[in-house]
Amino acid sequence: MAVVSAARPGAAQGREGGSISQSEPPSKAAVVLASTRHLSVRATLSDTEVTPGARISLVVEITPNAGMHVYAPGGTYRPVAVRLQPQPFVRAHDVVYPKPEDYFYEPLNEHAMVYSEPFRLLQDLTVGETVDPKAPFRASRVTLTGVLEYQACDDKFCYLPTSVPLQWTVKIKR
Repeated sequence: MAVVSAARPGAAQGREGGSISQSEPPSKAAVVLASTRHLSVRATLSDTEVTPGARISLVVEITPNAGMHVYAPGGTYRPVAVRLQPQPFVRAHDVVYPKPEDYFYEPLNEHAMVYSEPFRLLQDLTVGETVDPKAPFRASRVTLTGVLEYQACDDKFCYLPTSVPLQWTVKIKR
C-alpha cells in the first residue's frame, strides 16, 4: 500500500492500481488526491501547522464513477469509512456522514442505503491534547496516517473491498 505525505508532494500507486497524488494549496491545508477504478477521492486536512490542543478538520470528498455506488453505515454491507491509526496525542472525533439514498437491487429484492453521487465525509481531530498533565505533549510534528475503506458495486457486481491510503504531517507550533 502506498502512502503519500503532505510533507513530500508527489505521486504513487494505490492498492487497486489507481493513481494517488498530493498537493499543497496556498493555505495551510494539505490535500491527498486518489483515483481507483471505482471512485475518486479528495481528502483535505484543514491545517498542517497547529498549536497543541488545536482542532482541525479532515474533509473527504468522494465521487463514485458512473454506475457505481458505495454503502452507507448501518446496513449489512461493508460501509465507506475513514480509519485513522490511533495516536496518544491525537483525538479523532466521530465521522459525520451525509444522508444516504435508498438503492433497490431487484435480483435479490433488496434495499440498501448507498452513495452513488458525490458526497463528503467530515472528521474533526484534536492534535496535541494530553489527558495527563504530567505527560506534556512535546513533539514538533505528528504524522496522521489512515485509510479510506469502501466496497463498491455496480448493477451487476460487487468488487473486493478497497483501501485508499491517507497521510499528512502536522507541524506543532510553540
